[in-house]
Amino acid sequence: MRYSKNKDFNTYVAGLIKSGEWAFIPKGSTKHACIRHLASGVKCPVPGSPNSNPAGLLNFKTLTRRIAHPWRSVRLCSG
Repeated sequence: MRYSKNKDFNTYVAGLIKSGEWAFIPKGSTKHACIRHLASGVKCPVPGSPNSNPAGLLNFKTLTRRIAHPWRSVRLCSG
């Protein structure tokens, strides 16, 4: 299945869906298709045709990691 026109986004989203932790919600009446984390129920939009910004994929990966593992994004202060 094709999730995005960008091959890097498409490969990454396909891996998330294949892992079984995420479900794909196709574009219906909304502007973007989404993926939903099954454990938390949080949705994340998948860009259909992302721009050529190289940080876009890294930002998307960070967003999905923070949704899947919210306790890892908390920073502890030392001192």
